[in-house]
Amino acid sequence: MCAGPVWNPELSGEALMDEFLRLHYAEAAPPIRRFLDLLCDNARAKGADAACFAYARNYGIDEAMGRAALEAMEEAAALAESDVIRARVEKASIWALRAAIGDLPKRLSAGMRDQWRRGELTLDDFPAMTPEEIAKKEPHLRKMLPLCKKHGVDRWSEGWSLEQAAPILEKFLGH
Repeated sequence: MCAGPVWNPELSGEALMDEFLRLHYAEAAPPIRRFLDLLCDNARAKGADAACFAYARNYGIDEAMGRAALEAMEEAAALAESDVIRARVEKASIWALRAAIGDLPKRLSAGMRDQWRRGELTLDDFPAMTPEEIAKKEPHLRKMLPLCKKHGVDRWSEGWSLEQAAPILEKFLGH
């Protein structure tokens, strides 16, 4: 259950979430709401309790949750009756694709990302992914990157822009 907002704890967090989803996603809201409930239940079941600078996996978001998110977004897109709602669902699907891609960033330590940004590493310093990893992640990455550009999402993660990450992502994928 969602707590009420800080500005008025008497309000129902659940009711506010439902109102936002209804107003923002209209007829496409139900599968998104079901997924958000699943996400919260999963985090609680895993005992996820992370600070604001944690990784997705610290919140119980893993590739399985990414697949569930993609299913919810596909269902929501099918329900969308207008271009505006379809665009909102499409933009929201970016995080689902990112979750489905999963642990790509675990191959990079924060130090390696910093060294890359400072020009201290070359692409040869980064390993390629296995063929199995590529087969699993590449379709999501190929779909996600154009959506990011289309919707003005310029970050791979909080401390890493897509522009900085793109050459390394290509290397991971063996290109």
